[in-house]
Amino acid sequence: MQASDLTMAVPDDAYPPYVVHNEQGEAIQGLLIDPLREALTALDMQLELQELPVLRSTYMLDAGKLDARMESPQWLNNPDDFLWLDVGVTLEDILVYRADLPYVPDSLTTLEGSEIITHLGYIYPTLDPLFHSGKLTRLDKHTEREMIDALLNAPAESPRLLVIERKVWEWYLPQLDIPPHIRLQASPLLVGCAQLQIQLARTAHLETLQPRLQSWIDAHHPARALSACTPAS
Repeated sequence: MQASDLTMAVPDDAYPPYVVHNEQGEAIQGLLIDPLREALTALDMQLELQELPVLRSTYMLDAGKLDARMESPQWLNNPDDFLWLDVGVTLEDILVYRADLPYVPDSLTTLEGSEIITHLGYIYPTLDPLFHSGKLTRLDKHTEREMIDALLNAPAESPRLLVIERKVWEWYLPQLDIPPHIRLQASPLLVGCAQLQIQLARTAHLETLQPRLQSWIDAHHPARALSACTPAS
């Protein structure tokens, strides 16, 4: 691998439409990947993607074994320890639930006592305090499809909901084979809002490269401002 290459970790289960697999199961494109690849190509550089579990990618970036991974600076306690590329992606976490849920999930208070289906390794700043206090139970799954199946297979009238990013949910929904007796609904309640960026290791090479990449991305993929959404509190 040339020194000018950039090695980035992406989730091994993909994250469509931000990280999308091809028919061979390889992550090759997506709303997060495309601007970075195009910027590197314009600078005669190559992007190498490594599909890794989320937690492993965190450890490898910290250990200097990766150049980049996807993350939000809003989810870290030490964002200034890293460099960041903003490609204009804003995430909105919503709640999806079955119509037989025994209450209307219109506030965090009404959620208390519920089981929330979550993605292993993901951070949920709005919900995490409720998980830590025991007011909510976290049910981790490795992939979005496993998360959705956990909701579909929940016992009738169980207090179980799925937290998922809005565009990710819209991507999966047309592909689902939902039994006719189950009706899924999305709550208007926002439980998360963040910019998904490319987290870079703070190395001399990347400190030189980051401004060049950001300049190209800003010129060709104007970043959208963080949406005015306000997560539930």
